[in-house]
Amino acid sequence: MKKVCFAVLLCVFLLAVIAASAQAYTINDPASDRIGDAVFETYGINVSDIYNTGGFTIGIYTNYPQAGYTVGSWVTQPADLFITETYNGSTYLWALVLKDHDGFSAGTMYAVGSYLTSDDLAPSSGYTYNHDVPVYVETVGNNYGYTEISGSTVVWNTLASGDPDYQISIAAAFYEDDPTGSLAFRWGTGTCANDVISGTVSATPIPGSLLFLGTGLVGLVGVGIRHKACYA
Repeated sequence: MKKVCFAVLLCVFLLAVIAASAQAYTINDPASDRIGDAVFETYGINVSDIYNTGGFTIGIYTNYPQAGYTVGSWVTQPADLFITETYNGSTYLWALVLKDHDGFSAGTMYAVGSYLTSDDLAPSSGYTYNHDVPVYVETVGNNYGYTEISGSTVVWNTLASGDPDYQISIAAAFYEDDPTGSLAFRWGTGTCANDVISGTVSATPIPGSLLFLGTGLVGLVGVGIRHKACYA
């Protein structure tokens, strides 16, 4: 039986690492940490380079539908995506609306004056959920002269494979221009906050870097193959 060339094995290994990394989320959410039905499960968030002056992209991977979900008498809706920006040493709270509500428009990022929590929107009793989680912007504030930033797009894409069922694709009309700044994301999934995901992004996600590095290494292996033949 012929032995497999080491270089070929290395190529296969690197390609496997690259493929696995490409599926990783910038912000991961623990599996099966939802409260209640599988529809509340959120899997992760991918965020592109936040310093891209053309705007960056966000991909939220979830089972939660754009239409919302009703549990008993509680009609839940998609929560706003809350973003805490660290800018020149100060912090500012924004809310990116994913679905129109209460006069706030999907695709607009609002400076948050005040917000509603999962407790504010819950029925009086009889439900289990994560308490005191920000889910809706309530009043508009002012972040270094801005009350809102419009122009982002929000598209709910259905995924054929399921689990996650949807990718919420967001093309952001904003970016971070403080090279030492960062953006912290927090999403309660639905207004019941039955699955909360959070994390901070301050640089280009690792998967892209691994892809570049891995491709280069595979190329170097290819050079080595031309100079050293495999043996039987």
